[in-house]
Amino acid sequence: MHIYLKGMNRVSIHYHPKKTYGAKMLQGLLGDIGWSESDLRKLKLIK
Repeated sequence: MHIYLKGMNRVSIHYHPKKTYGAKMLQGLLGDIGWSESDLRKLKLIK
């Protein structure tokens, strides 16, 4: 499990080797928590 913090918000993402999340599911998760592309870059989740 990975835990990421943004201000007072905490998000935990469970990691399962050799399994992936679908694009729509990830898009929904990120939309729900309100993270932008710059937030993902700061956390080094994207380049």
